[in-house]
Amino acid sequence: MINKKVDKIVLKIIITLFLMLLGTTKASAQIVGESEPNNTKDMAQLIQATKETAIQAATGSRTDQYVVMGSTSMKDIDWYKVYLSKGTQYVNCNDNDFNFWVYDEMDNNILYQSYTKAPFGSRVYPFEAYYSGYYYIKVQGTNSVSQNYKLGVGDHTYALAHCKIKFGSIKMSNKKDYVQEFNLSENNDIPKGTLVYEMVLNGVLSTRATGAIIDNISQSSKMSLVPPIYKLSNISNKGLDLKSHWKITIGYKKDSTINPELFLYFVYPVTSEFLPSDEIIINI
Repeated sequence: MINKKVDKIVLKIIITLFLMLLGTTKASAQIVGESEPNNTKDMAQLIQATKETAIQAATGSRTDQYVVMGSTSMKDIDWYKVYLSKGTQYVNCNDNDFNFWVYDEMDNNILYQSYTKAPFGSRVYPFEAYYSGYYYIKVQGTNSVSQNYKLGVGDHTYALAHCKIKFGSIKMSNKKDYVQEFNLSENNDIPKGTLVYEMVLNGVLSTRATGAIIDNISQSSKMSLVPPIYKLSNISNKGLDLKSHWKITIGYKKDSTINPELFLYFVYPVTSEFLPSDEIIINI
């Protein structure tokens, strides 16, 4: 019992530090700490369901993403209660390994899953909510020693990543544009449902370039990147899908050799399939 209390105190300190860190980062989800006692269904801690959107994730205003930070072991069972709308819902898991069960109000077991920590980010597990109402999630650790976990329940949650397009070494000439198309629509490394929210072009000398145009051919959208920054932010409202046919045009006014790299920052819905890292590299 003493170790359990110590673990909870340490967890509260971690949550406090985590919340302080989130105040300076883009992904500012709503963090809730586990509240004991919650060891039985009757004592289940009430939490809110996640209902965030891709736009919220892209802008960093993740006011509708709710994450519980708790700690559990093989001998410590934690219960949560959440109101869900009818339809497909998801359990979002992160941090250390744990097992979990989803029950309805009649004690029917809807889902059992053993979560194993992913190489990057979180994993989600879908289940069908057959009615709008309260559901219960039971969490149990896989280790005799108490370990921290993160848990969210509800609609899709979204993660951030970026795609780096490397064009290699290019010889530029005065008043002659470099034009290159690249089609990402069938790229299996890119998840479905992406939304580009920022783009940055590096490796271009601002004193010699006249600018660059990024053309999303699939969605008939053109954007200009101008010196000296070559950056476009807050473009999530354009609805650009990374899995598209693209074209880049770079203009130069002096002879030079450049190694341009285009960074396309995007959000995507987390599914049972996960990315191995937050960076996808494509060589043209």
